[in-house]
Amino acid sequence: MEARDSSGSYLGHMDWYKRTGEISNINVIGRVQGLGVATSMHEKATKLAADTGIKAPQHSRHRTDKGDAWARKVGGNVPPRKAEPEDEE
Repeated sequence: MEARDSSGSYLGHMDWYKRTGEISNINVIGRVQGLGVATSMHEKATKLAADTGIKAPQHSRHRTDKGDAWARKVGGNVPPRKAEPEDEE
């Protein structure tokens, strides 16, 4: 899923697998980070899932610190983060 402004300029994207529901990546360009672009994509995906019966977005266990904060902000089931290889030692 992509986000674009009213002139069609790219703002960001969310990789959301409709079969599993997993959000594997979300990225928003710097100048609009923190302005609700990612949250809007999540809301749009959630509505699309509800309207069509496909799997709703689910937060991945593989999240960065920023991804973890965003997941808590938008809500839903936020599974525990999977330890990164350097964290397992």
